[in-house]
Amino acid sequence: AEKAIENNDLTYETWNIYITLLYNNKNYQKIGSLEPLITELFPTNPQLLYKVAQALIENREYVKAIEVCNNGILYSYDDQLNSNFYELIGDSYLSLNNKMEALKNWQLSMKNGNKSPSIIEKINSNK
Repeated sequence: AEKAIENNDLTYETWNIYITLLYNNKNYQKIGSLEPLITELFPTNPQLLYKVAQALIENREYVKAIEVCNNGILYSYDDQLNSNFYELIGDSYLSLNNKMEALKNWQLSMKNGNKSPSIIEKINSNK
């Protein structure tokens, strides 16, 4: 996948495989460095934006992760994916010491179907 990208293969499938491999290998720095290109090539692909946002959070680039998540929500019609985006946004806001926005986004995550024990714990411990 990396060689195909170096040869300007711009297909979603190639990029998705490449980003997934990078993420699975915890190469968050590389994903972060590719973020501008990925968001330019695939601004309306929420699945790819979700992986990029996860990597940005691992890189502690919380403001950029919030921006990528909000863009992903604009193009996602999947409640489960939206709930995941909202949880990432909440996690980012908590890391930025903004508990009010964190709580608001975790509640939106629940509203979109996230009933996991971890989201309930986040909400209850930050009220």
